[in-house]
Amino acid sequence: MFNNIGVILKKIGLICFFLIFLSFLVGGIVILITFPSTLKFIGFLVIMGGSLISLIIASLFYGFGQLIINTQIICEYEAENNELLNSILNEKK
Repeated sequence: MFNNIGVILKKIGLICFFLIFLSFLVGGIVILITFPSTLKFIGFLVIMGGSLISLIIASLFYGFGQLIINTQIICEYEAENNELLNSILNEKK
């Protein structure tokens, strides 16, 4: 389950972006169609605000996923370096 959690979080970020963006887009279009002409500005605000909110939420998921991937790479690199260092130190004894 937790074998590629960074990749999974990045995919969740992309899915969240598209779902949230589409829902705000549809909501904004519905507002543009149903509200009178004096309140159509609200529809544009919903579309623009939804775009910004979806981008922020997706960036958090995607960035956290990338952070986990980078941390895994660093841990693997450090483990290899520790094994190499231990083998060098054991040869000198």
